[in-house]
Amino acid sequence: MARSKPSKRAIAGILPFLFALLAFTFSLLSVTSPEWASRDQYPDNTNAISQKAPIYTLFRSPFQICIGSPVPADDEPSSTTTNSTTSDEGDQDQPDNQPPPAPTNLIYTTTCTHYQLYGLNKTSCELPSTLGTNLATNVGDARQCQQIHLSGNYLVASAVFLGVSMLAILILFVTNLSDSLKYRSRPSPENGNGANHLKHIHDFPKILTILPTILNPLIIAGIITALIAQFYAIEGLIQSAPNNGDWTTSQGNREKHDPWVQGKALSTYLSLSWFWALLAGWSSWLLWGGYARRNVAAVMAGSESRMGDHDGHEGVKVK
Repeated sequence: MARSKPSKRAIAGILPFLFALLAFTFSLLSVTSPEWASRDQYPDNTNAISQKAPIYTLFRSPFQICIGSPVPADDEPSSTTTNSTTSDEGDQDQPDNQPPPAPTNLIYTTTCTHYQLYGLNKTSCELPSTLGTNLATNVGDARQCQQIHLSGNYLVASAVFLGVSMLAILILFVTNLSDSLKYRSRPSPENGNGANHLKHIHDFPKILTILPTILNPLIIAGIITALIAQFYAIEGLIQSAPNNGDWTTSQGNREKHDPWVQGKALSTYLSLSWFWALLAGWSSWLLWGGYARRNVAAVMAGSESRMGDHDGHEGVKVK
């Protein structure tokens, strides 16, 4: 006897998938966004008291470094810009034998450079001995580079774990929904004539007992690696960032910029990633954790798992 409507448990499986999709989406946003750490830059004629409107903002992530480059206001900027202070000195007449003055009405364009996850002289943090200079934007000491590299590695690992978890939950949801629509009923052998009493015998797909067993370990691994990536990013991109300590000791009086602070990718995107992953793991365990427990018990007992309660019916059989 076919049932025309899926069970409530099968329909509820959409929730873990939505949670996993959100977790994976924010994980990808964390990978692609440069706004892990940011630092506001101010004009040279300002001090800590008069620093109100930055002329541009620097961004840095384990895979990108964004810097501001000044161009004359008459030129067309190629990316998002912030106006600097202007001056009228450039309007004064200059002798014919003198070069034109440097432009004082400038626009700062933000340019981002992308780096690889690994490779000599290909990452977002390299030693001065590798670069041959200590003035490059991606130069750093051994401690800072180690922290940034570990942050990037754990971030990619987290995205992989959460992506695989999302696919596993999607398979569970689709399989459970399809299985709920087509289970069959047969006459019970306990009834003499089998005419009035039916016992539902369900050939349960084995994939629904295997995937729940490995799903939560994948999600937990994705959450842990995301948290470790956050920890190393705070250390490498903020605490170990050059002259953050100088800014603190001088209270900003000698600097033309703010200290490095957390950006939205580090504080928001990555946090939302492991938060939604936590909800995905919790909701999937509520729905399919019983299958995993029975599967583990069957393996430990060395016998075929027989599940006695599926959507309120008896005689569930795993094939």
